[in-house]
Amino acid sequence: YAAAGEDVSITVTGHSLGSALAMLSAYDIAETGANVAGGGGEQGAAVAAPVCVYSFGGPRVGNAAFKRRFESELGVKALRVVNVHDNVTRMPGILLNEGAPEVVRRVAEGLLRLPWCYAHVGVELPLDHKRSPFLKDTLDPACYHDLEAHLHLIDG
Repeated sequence: YAAAGEDVSITVTGHSLGSALAMLSAYDIAETGANVAGGGGEQGAAVAAPVCVYSFGGPRVGNAAFKRRFESELGVKALRVVNVHDNVTRMPGILLNEGAPEVVRRVAEGLLRLPWCYAHVGVELPLDHKRSPFLKDTLDPACYHDLEAHLHLIDG
């Protein structure tokens, strides 16, 4: 399609584990250049199709270096849709993550060589099921992670 002059983009999406796989797949597509088509641009130049991810209730998948490569160097865009009460989106790295003080992150990553400082990539869209007029509050933590609840919150 790019060779025919049409705009082309690649979108990957997933929920929970599928969200983590979507992030890794988008990274892999951009890193390997699978989104690049030759001869479609001006003067026969290669054209890179933009890659983006829509993530629903996904965990962290990489560290700060992964985040930097994903967003800045490869230019992959990601929208993370999360329920603020969902614990899955806080894993892994519940203690050592992008929110930890920089001194703690540097010690863990540099001196101790610990790959525990996980970082979310992309832009977060926080949703709260307790503020929805359509969803009833529940004490079941599994309901906080339900994809149908995420979709209701986006729709509402």
